[in-house]
Order: sequence, then C-alpha cells, then structure tokens
Amino acid sequence: MKIPDNFTRNGYKYSLLHTDIVDNSIAFAIYEQKKRSKVYAYEVHKLRYKPRTIATKTDCVGDMHWKQPCNEDWGTYGWTLGDYDSAMEYVTFKKKAYLQNKKE
Repeated sequence: MKIPDNFTRNGYKYSLLHTDIVDNSIAFAIYEQKKRSKVYAYEVHKLRYKPRTIATKTDCVGDMHWKQPCNEDWGTYGWTLGDYDSAMEYVTFKKKAYLQNKKE
C-alpha cells in the first residue's frame, strides 16, 4: 500500500516530501504543512503498517494500510518541526533509535 502523497486535516494541506521505509512494519514520512500557500511547519510521521479493521470503498477488512498518527499519538508517532533540515535530522535520529531497539 502506498504512503499518501497529499491529505487535508484541520484546514491544513499536507504534501509528502520524503519517505524512509525502515522495514515491513515502520516507515517515516516528512510532510509539509500549508494553509493558503503559506508553509507553517514540517511534520514527521512514524507510520505503522496495520491490518484494516473497517472496509472502505477500495480496501477490504484485513488488507494492510499505513496508519498515520492521530492527535492522541502526537509525541509518540508524530512530531512538528520548524524547517525541513530539522525534520530530516529527526528522521535520522528516530530511525537509528528504532533500529538500535530492534537489535536489543
């Protein structure tokens, strides 16, 4: 399943700028957050690959999909940063931490 290129949430438009797929269950994505053509922030999402529990028009129950962080997940699966370079550095940090924990 493809990571979403664009989506809208709470009046902001998000555009995918970078992805880093770590393994078959975790990926990191950087989204640019805009409103009326003004960039407000960059968001790092730690995406988890999960089985779908509710059928949609295009997917059946049991199909795998990327689960994006919701408001309650912020700080665990989502982070807001002020610029793209900081977002890239954070992805590198989180990826190294994930891989280190996986080894242990």
